[in-house]
Amino acid sequence: MILLFEFNGVWAAPAQVSGLTQSSYKSQYGQTTYSIDYEYPSSVSVGSNLTVQVTEHVVNMSGLEDYLSNYRLVVSVSVDAYHVLQGSVTGSIAGPRLYPGSRWGPIEIEIPVTEANTGLTRGMSINASVGFSIQDQAWYANPVGTYLPELSQAAGGQVRIIDPTPDQVAQASPNYLAYLLLGVGAVIVVVMLGLRRGTNPLRER
Repeated sequence: MILLFEFNGVWAAPAQVSGLTQSSYKSQYGQTTYSIDYEYPSSVSVGSNLTVQVTEHVVNMSGLEDYLSNYRLVVSVSVDAYHVLQGSVTGSIAGPRLYPGSRWGPIEIEIPVTEANTGLTRGMSINASVGFSIQDQAWYANPVGTYLPELSQAAGGQVRIIDPTPDQVAQASPNYLAYLLLGVGAVIVVVMLGLRRGTNPLRER
């Protein structure tokens, strides 16, 4: 039982935030509707990277719009009016065209989190808003017959940014001693059960 209590201090990874958000871009020639699947940790510590997994879907295109190319996806983490973290990924110029029903991803975007780009100091934490920006070029059929840029934005969830103190870092570290004690306890239990039955379960047969 003592060994089991020791296990309570074992480090646990933060929960994941996931969701679906939509955005659209409308011009005088047509409209594109997008959706974005996203997933990221509910919290992140200063000095590490925030990993955001995203998948972009082209839900619908109307009017003279034919397909999308030269697409780019930007993830923004807004701490306050003065601190906005960003990460992005750009599709290959020779990449496939995106039509209604097409998807791009899943893609992982890494965003460094530091004291400089968050404005946080030791012991501080804050809830930051996560947002998405879709940039691309749409090909419009005749009589337009040219590419026109598109830009749309969508809101995601929130992420807790933590600038831990040294004590908090130590408490959040994996408690390997607890794993060791639990393993030793399991061996002791097996040996005791074997002795009660008059056998040694560790003896080679």
